[in-house]
Parts: sequence; C-alpha cells; structure tokens
Amino acid sequence: MSLLHRIIGLCLLAIGVFSPSLHAHRNLAASDLDTYFSTLADENRAMFSVAFYEDNHVTYSKQFGVDNGRLSGDSTVNLVTDATQYKVGSITKVYTAALVFQLIEDELLSLETPLAQFFPQIHNADVISIDDLLSHRSGIADYTDDPQFEEYRYHFQTKAQMISRLAELPSTHRPGKMFDYSNSNYLLLGYIVERVTEKPFEVVLREKITRPLGLRSTRFCGNHQDCEMIARSYDYVGKEWLAKAEWSMSVVHGTGGIIASPSDQVRFIAGLFNGEIISEHSLRRMIGGQDGYTRGIFEENIVGKLGYGHKGRIEGYHCYLVHFPKRDISLAIHANGLSIELDDIIESAVRIYFGMSYDLHEVMPSHFHLNLDEAEPYLGMYHSDKSVFGIELRFEHGHLVGHVEGQKPFTLMGNSQQEFVSLASDIKITFDLDENGRIDSSYFNIEQGVWRAVFSKQQSLQ
Repeated sequence: MSLLHRIIGLCLLAIGVFSPSLHAHRNLAASDLDTYFSTLADENRAMFSVAFYEDNHVTYSKQFGVDNGRLSGDSTVNLVTDATQYKVGSITKVYTAALVFQLIEDELLSLETPLAQFFPQIHNADVISIDDLLSHRSGIADYTDDPQFEEYRYHFQTKAQMISRLAELPSTHRPGKMFDYSNSNYLLLGYIVERVTEKPFEVVLREKITRPLGLRSTRFCGNHQDCEMIARSYDYVGKEWLAKAEWSMSVVHGTGGIIASPSDQVRFIAGLFNGEIISEHSLRRMIGGQDGYTRGIFEENIVGKLGYGHKGRIEGYHCYLVHFPKRDISLAIHANGLSIELDDIIESAVRIYFGMSYDLHEVMPSHFHLNLDEAEPYLGMYHSDKSVFGIELRFEHGHLVGHVEGQKPFTLMGNSQQEFVSLASDIKITFDLDENGRIDSSYFNIEQGVWRAVFSKQQSLQ
C-alpha cells in the first residue's frame, strides 16, 4: 500500500470551522456536512476542500486529502489546509470577465471593441467583438480540441506561439450567431487585459481583485515556478491515488491560469455580487445574457436554488464556484482527486447547508461493487463503427477497467449495475437490461464529452 493511500484516513482530522452564531439547523447542517464529507474521504471518493460564505464571513470550511504528497516511500506528505491552493481551471474566466468589465467602466474598452484592434491575424477579427468573446459567440474554434494540444500542453509556450495557433484555427460559425463554448475566447481576453493595461495579468489581478478583497491564497499561475506549493492532482486507479502529469500553465493564461483556496474563492464571488469589484450595471451585463451562459459566468439551478457560477477542470482538478443571490450564500468546492461525480457532491452539500429535506443515508456516496463472477458478463472486446479502436473491458483490482490500444487504461467506478464512469477520462458507459431484467452485455453506450457511440461485443474473455 502506498504512503499516499495510507495517510488518507488521517485526513479525517483536517481543520473545519462553522460559525457558532448560526441557528440550530445550521449546527445540524455542520454535523451532517462533516459526516458526509468525512465519508467521501474515508471511502476514497474524493480529496477536496470546501467552503461556504454567508453574512460576510466563511461559515463552513473543511479539508480532506493531501497536497504535494508523492508515492515514494520517503516522501513528505502534507495534508491540505484552509490555505491550500488548487488550480481552478475555467473558474479563471469569472476573474478575467470581471477585469474586462473594469476596463469597460474605465472607458478603456467597450463591448463593441473589435478583436482586430489587438489581434487582426485571427479569422474574422474585424467582426468579432469583446462581447462575442465574453459570451462565447465569436465562432473561434476551441484550441484545446486541437489534437496537437495533447502534446504541447506539457511544455512552455510563448504568447506568440499561442496566438499563432489561434490564427490557424477555423471558424465554427459566423460571429455573434450562436453560443459555442471555446477556451480560445478567454485566452484572447487575458492577453487583451495585458495589452490594454500594459501590465502582466498577475499584476492586474493583484491590483484590481486580490489586494482590494484581501485575498491571500489567490495567485495567477503563469508558468511552472509560479505553480509551486499547491495541491497536486490525482487519479484514483485501482485502489490508489496516482499523481497526474502537470501541464505548463502558459497554455491556459486568462482561460484557466488562476490558483486559489475555496475560502478565497467564496470571498471573491461574494464581492463580485456585492459591488466590490464591478458596478451593479456591469454585474447585470455579466448575468444578463442568453442561452443560460452570460458573460464569464453560468446561470445554475442546483436542487431548485438559483445561482451563478462556473466549473473548472484541469489536469485532475475538479472545481466549482457558485453564488446564490437570493440568500447571499457562496459555495466553493475544490477537488484534487475524485472517484465520483462532482455534481453529486455539489447537490448534496447544497441540500444539507440550505436545510432542505434530505436523508443523510440517501445522499451518502455508494459505489456499485462487483466481484469476479458478477463482473464476468461485462468482460470482453467491444467495437464501434465510430472508432478505429476497440475497447476491452477487464476486471482488475475489484473494478472494471477499459483498455484501448496505445492508450492509458481507465478505471470505471460503478454507479449501478448499468452505469460505470471514469472521471479521469470523462467517460460514462451504460448497459441496457434485457426483458428478464438482466444486464444485456452484447453492447454498451459510451459518452465522452459530446461524443456518443455504441460499442458491440465481439468476443468474451476467457
């Protein structure tokens, strides 16, 4: 058993706070949140930190897991704390959008300013506006979907290199016509912030957001050196947490380059909605868009509660930040390792904290476990006319494991006898039932992002 795996149990002693001034149901919520989150950690479902913010202070904070631990036997393993910083991925877009609106308020930009004023080499730059970039309606293809990204994301890239790559990307639609989420938009906006202010992004972030709000655990991670001393991310493979390869953060910049603690993030988004960062008029523009996505932020409906926030995913990090204006409550969850769906954690946390009707036993995480005999019907080689490679399902270390030629195996965690997921690979596999209520293992449906396919079994493993 690895050193990292052995210390997970110690994480149950992690620091937690809940305001004693809250009402009795809040104290009950604190106890139930502690039980729920402790179970997640104890059963290796997640390594994470969480914070709620209400009444101008952090009302609940809890941390489980390790930050910069390594798997070698003589490594020093550190438990996460309230100040531990995580790569928050696309939540960076909320900060970038706020900085852009500050520039608009200062009359240094407008929503109508054309992209061509800064980067004329981008396709359709003369008819793409700042508003198109903010609202993901530019039609610029997502550079992270480019197959070459899989290679260069691990190596330092100059801004000139990144702009050159963006200039080669095709247009997916006429600018302004439709919503099409693209990381390219906020990569460009981050560069534009630097062009307009004539300052590095990290300096602008510090001067305009982190220093005024007193955020001490928020930084811009522009290269590997800037990213030191943060929580490392992990995949749960077999029965161990294995460290993920680290990207060069030069490839994400204003679209995903911020690192922060949950306590800092809830303070940030509360400040955003309470007029401490941008004006009420600018905030209305941020949250007043169409298609559910506004400008730099999403409208969220979590178990009936209306909020505004953003998810972030990079390497093995899964993060979420949301503000519920009606109750003026903010929530941040940062995971540097997951073996269940983040949405399940978010919904359960909101139910418990808001005092909604819930059965603690029902919200507890529960994987569907298989033994070798039960796993046998699933095992075999599957093929699809939508893929040149087959997927072989094997039973290893108590789990179904998918093997694809030339690729890293992916461990599938069971949500039920029909549904299995790999969070690390963003894969969901579902089996149908036959007329007798048994698993029909002759085929399965697979989802990975927006890709869908049906794989049929060709042979069974002996």
